[in-house]
Amino acid sequence: MLFRSQWTNVNLWADTGFYPDGVGDVAQFTFDIGANRAITLNDADGFITNGLLIVGDGSHGYRFSVGSGTQWIFDDTDDLVEIRVTAASNTAGRNHMIFGAFTINDDLLVDHRVAGVNRAFRITNSIFEGAAGLDLFKVGVGQLNIEGTAAYSGMTSVDGGVLQLTNAGVLSA
Repeated sequence: MLFRSQWTNVNLWADTGFYPDGVGDVAQFTFDIGANRAITLNDADGFITNGLLIVGDGSHGYRFSVGSGTQWIFDDTDDLVEIRVTAASNTAGRNHMIFGAFTINDDLLVDHRVAGVNRAFRITNSIFEGAAGLDLFKVGVGQLNIEGTAAYSGMTSVDGGVLQLTNAGVLSA
């Protein structure tokens, strides 16, 4: 079963009463869900901006997609944006993933803190950069799968865990 939620539904953001959409904003998905959850990013102005995405459920996966006409931008005030995985299921088909393309305006740190065969964090579309020379840093014991095009021009650094590239020519640099 796959549940669907709209990013901009403020009723789903019980802790804050507003949805995270600004430079440096933190989007945290650590609630223990009972089934995989599809989260669709749509916004009237066409942009959703975050500095940090925290994902952590040990039994099911959060699946992020970007709606038509919306761009997901990672931007922060300290020149580093982050995706942090704090918990992940080890059951096939229940991993966390980003389906839609997104843009980084700062270097990207992916900190995957959970090891396991089926616990990979998957990016299935393109990673674009808002300025030339941005880098990707993969840290933590977990696995990051980049399945789309990594269209950033900086370096890629792996300091722990696994980085799996599933398409020929996935890295542009």
